[in-house]
Amino acid sequence: MSSITDNGFIIHSKPFGETSVIFDFFTEENGLISTILKGAKKRKDISQLQPSREFIINTSRANLPLLTKYELIESYLIKKEYILLIIYFNELIYRLVPKNQPQKTLFNFY
Repeated sequence: MSSITDNGFIIHSKPFGETSVIFDFFTEENGLISTILKGAKKRKDISQLQPSREFIINTSRANLPLLTKYELIESYLIKKEYILLIIYFNELIYRLVPKNQPQKTLFNFY
């Protein structure tokens, strides 16, 4: 099975089944993508998968790709007064950016 490696930020997440989580990443090369991390709720390092952190991610090639590997690149410190703005901006990206279409300018702004 081939994989895709990309830089990305977590925009949104939601539980899936008993132990899995679906993460929506805003990536540099592929735009907004959804991935599933199986057994996420049992992992000890799940706490690092939070918004406003930049990751290098590996995903499988599929309709709903599996998140096979992730590595934290940068965790940006956000002042309390900007947290709502980040949440709002993430929600705008999640709802308005088409899936699987590169958005390099917007990614660089983010």
